[in-house]
Amino acid sequence: IVHSERYWTLNMAQVSLNEQKDNQVLDDIKARYAIMDTGVSYAIIPVDDFLLIKEYLKTNFSVSCKEPEKSSLTSTHTCTCPDHDILPDIQISLQQSEGSTSEKKTFTLPKESYMEKVGQGCNTLRLTPSTERFGQKEDSYYWVLGDIFLQNYYSIYDLSKNRMGLIENKDFTARKW
Repeated sequence: IVHSERYWTLNMAQVSLNEQKDNQVLDDIKARYAIMDTGVSYAIIPVDDFLLIKEYLKTNFSVSCKEPEKSSLTSTHTCTCPDHDILPDIQISLQQSEGSTSEKKTFTLPKESYMEKVGQGCNTLRLTPSTERFGQKEDSYYWVLGDIFLQNYYSIYDLSKNRMGLIENKDFTARKW
C-alpha cells in the first residue's frame, strides 16, 4: 500500500501482455501505481498507456478500435478482431512497497475481462483512456482498476492496519461479464 494516497493504491512494477507463446513486457508503460476501486466498472488508464496497448493489439492481433463519439471517464472503444481467443491476457505486477526490492506478485487481467467477445470476434474494449490525475503524486501516472480487474480476485481491505490483499478467484475465466 502506498501510505501517502487517499485511495487503496499499490505500486505497479510492470505490465506485460501474456501471449500463448511469449510474455511481452511493455517497457513504455508510464503508470507506476494501481488504484483498486470497486466503484469503477472498467479500468481507467493514462492515454499513453492505452495507446500503447491498443497499438500492440492492432499490430499483433488485427484488433481495430473505433473511438467513442463522446469522450468521458466512462467512454469505451468499440473494436473488431478476427479471433478473440488468441488475444493476450494483461499481466500486472504489483509490489508491496514503493521503491524497494520487495517481492512482486503478478495478477492477470484476462482477455475475457478487458475485451468483450461477440461470436468469435471482439466488441467493447473495457480499458478507458484518461488524462485525469487520480493520485496525490503529481509526477506519477495511475491505473484505476475497477470491476473488470477485481471480479477476478477476492479483495480484502484492512483499514486499521492500512493494508489490502488480493486472492485469485479460481473460477474467473468462466465468468461472463
